[in-house]
Amino acid sequence: MLGVVDATGPLRVDFDEPPPRHANVLGWPRERDQQLALAQSLATAARSVAPVAG
Repeated sequence: MLGVVDATGPLRVDFDEPPPRHANVLGWPRERDQQLALAQSLATAARSVAPVAG
């Protein structure tokens, strides 16, 4: 996942290189049904982004 996680939500991004551009997404709920609901919300909001040259 490249991009921004909504700062008002429960998730946060911990950049963890190497490898380049690697990050861990932290703050997932413990309950499986809440994890799935959050993942579905992220999938719905996700947009494809073309890579930047350079």
